[in-house]
Amino acid sequence: MKLKYYIDEVLRDISALGSLPAFAVYIVFAYIFMPSVGTKLLIFTISSMVVVYLIRFLYFKERPGKRAHSNRLQKLDSSSFPSLHATRTAGIWVILLNAHNILSMWYIPLAIVILYSRIHLKAHDRNDILAGIALGLLLAITILRFV
Repeated sequence: MKLKYYIDEVLRDISALGSLPAFAVYIVFAYIFMPSVGTKLLIFTISSMVVVYLIRFLYFKERPGKRAHSNRLQKLDSSSFPSLHATRTAGIWVILLNAHNILSMWYIPLAIVILYSRIHLKAHDRNDILAGIALGLLLAITILRFV
């Protein structure tokens, strides 16, 4: 029982690396060391949130571990499709890869664990993750092409 608790806690912490506060830190560091990458990450982060929440507004899908909601904002957060964590995780990898940054290769194992953690913690199922990855790739490639 204790082992499962510790695994859940570790995966919850790793999952946080795909969250908005973590992305705020990534953006700040990118602006310090690679300003053009910071700009792309900022635009990507904003656009991914807009697109994901628009999809969730139009299509609600319960999370595997259901979350209660009593208003429209909570309902958007309670929806699981597509995974915003997966969208951000895929997008940052594409943006780092485009910058020819060595971090892009080191990020792959971390990305896999972040994506797995979302399923393990019952925040998403495989389809949510796959849709989020596809959306993240599409948005990041679009941003790289036009920014």
